[in-house]
Amino acid sequence: GSMCENPDIFLSNIKKDITKIDIHESEFERKKKTFLKTVITEFDNIEDIEYNIATSLMIDNKIDYNIYDNVNNMDYKICENILKIVLENIRNDNISIIKTVK
Repeated sequence: GSMCENPDIFLSNIKKDITKIDIHESEFERKKKTFLKTVITEFDNIEDIEYNIATSLMIDNKIDYNIYDNVNNMDYKICENILKIVLENIRNDNISIIKTVK
């Protein structure tokens, strides 16, 4: 059967997978380039531009005109440190399992 049939095995596998999360510098740089490409191509779609403006206003109460530079200047070492902190602070003491019946 599938691992979802046994919640203990499923949760154990998730916990193991979380501890293995890692990002290599080459992958980080590739993802940056992919994101920057998306930022550039979004200018072809007015709905994307409107969504980004609205999101910026709702979250930061301002429009971020430097998103390209902000992403381009992201540093791998900072990303690595943030990932380490996130992984150290993931808690699994409040887990719920929902079983669906078809």
